[in-house]
Amino acid sequence: MSVWRPTRRQFLTTSAALGTAGVLAGFPRRAGAQTSTLNLRFDGDNAILDPGYMSGGTEIETQKQVLPFLADYDTEGGTFGWRPTYFVKKLNQRDPTHIDFELADGLEWSNGFGEVRASDVKYSFERMKETDWSGYFDAMDHVEVTGDKTGTIVLNQPFAPFIMITLCHGPGAVLCEKAMREVGGKFTLEFPATCGPYLYEQIQGQRAVFTPNPGWKGPRPDFERVVAHIITEVKAAELAFEAGELDCTEIGADTLARYQSKMPKNGALTVAGELQYMWLGMNTEHPKLKDKRVRRAIQHAVDVDSILQGAYSGTTKKSYGIICPGLIGQRHETKYYKYDPARARALLEEAGVSNLELSLRTLNNQERLLAAQIIQANLAAVGIKVTIIPLDSGP
Repeated sequence: MSVWRPTRRQFLTTSAALGTAGVLAGFPRRAGAQTSTLNLRFDGDNAILDPGYMSGGTEIETQKQVLPFLADYDTEGGTFGWRPTYFVKKLNQRDPTHIDFELADGLEWSNGFGEVRASDVKYSFERMKETDWSGYFDAMDHVEVTGDKTGTIVLNQPFAPFIMITLCHGPGAVLCEKAMREVGGKFTLEFPATCGPYLYEQIQGQRAVFTPNPGWKGPRPDFERVVAHIITEVKAAELAFEAGELDCTEIGADTLARYQSKMPKNGALTVAGELQYMWLGMNTEHPKLKDKRVRRAIQHAVDVDSILQGAYSGTTKKSYGIICPGLIGQRHETKYYKYDPARARALLEEAGVSNLELSLRTLNNQERLLAAQIIQANLAAVGIKVTIIPLDSGP
């Protein structure tokens, strides 16, 4: 099994793929040499870098460069799996509820806190069970330390995705126990101790800068310097890319459609998140939505084809259920999601419901808001008033 090293591929695949698609420019390279500077986009300032209380997104990408992780995503060969990182000699699922690990030699925390130890892994993961991201550790019972660098993650039940969704993701970051206790068990923007290929600095409202860590004994990172420019709007980032100011950025669905026809010179397109799905969820416990006929009416009232075209510029596939296109078990048609406003009105009348008012919460980005506005108009057409509530991302 191959091990992870902090390379150009890792920075590009994680940072470019924060949304619908990413574009990157060509990088001339000398054999055995570092590429000088990578310019990319963060969509906002990092607010909390503590894995237990972060919002996610770019905060996770920052953690990946300065903190140990036991596992990382592996997309080699066209498949999506996991692989052990440089930080471990061994990571092995012994049986459905026991994951054994052995840390690599020579891993040192900054600020004089000594070697990375198995007790740091235990502290970090068990601490997460009491934080805002505790859900990622619901399947974990505890971590058993068996030596200075060895231990076992003990699950309370078999849970096959644990390595992929927890250890590879931001909640799987390892913190220095001693350093954390010195700062009271929590932090915001200043890491108490780091161990990774880069050092991190943030200039509020302008950029985050990653430079090689002179104390890092692992593989040398491919970039001498990485500058993540703070650009809140996707459109502004697209213009910066086309002007040559960014080497890599997320793009919106409308620009994806344009780039699929004609890419900017020396550009390349990576479409990520094809297993992501967007859905309209309904709170079945709410008094207004307890009646199945009302929920079915909402399904018939929503014009999915208009959403795909109006919000996503026709660049995404239609799904007929919660199982995404491309996965075993997906539906290719369904009678339940057919757009039929007349049927929706009839169901509402049958349920004795009129003047229904609902709220719709959605992520505050262009595609989601456009989709919500189309849903709002669809439901208004059958007599349902919808108030849209945009939200920032978070746990």
